[in-house]
Amino acid sequence: MLELGGKYCRKYPDGSKKVCMDKDVSPGSDYCLSYSFGVGNDFSFDRAMIKYGCEVYAFDQDKFHSHYPSVVDGVQYIKIRLGKERLMMYKLQPDGSMFKFTYRPLDDIQRGLEHQNVTLDYLKMDIEGAEWDIFSESI
Repeated sequence: MLELGGKYCRKYPDGSKKVCMDKDVSPGSDYCLSYSFGVGNDFSFDRAMIKYGCEVYAFDQDKFHSHYPSVVDGVQYIKIRLGKERLMMYKLQPDGSMFKFTYRPLDDIQRGLEHQNVTLDYLKMDIEGAEWDIFSESI
């Protein structure tokens, strides 16, 4: 197991993820694809995956992410959320404006990126407790 990414917050590590790099399960040397859902403001795991030769796509969406560019430190950044189904939700913001959240299931995202026939080597989800719902209903 290799611990990748993360930073310290109030003297405690936060955001790092453990990844199995055993020879029989790690990606081959030809190509590696990583999806990272729920990045928040921490791209450290995603940058670490790039160092291992992976093509990395990070996904998250809220009003704070609206100014992020489509590429952050070599990571392809897409402003959508992982969901059980295709869904648009609107939330009233404190300033009175409405913010639109876009949810897509994994297979829809893969199709949109033309990855439906590509092995997804690493799938990282940090989506505030919705991980098991997503697994049981759409993956």
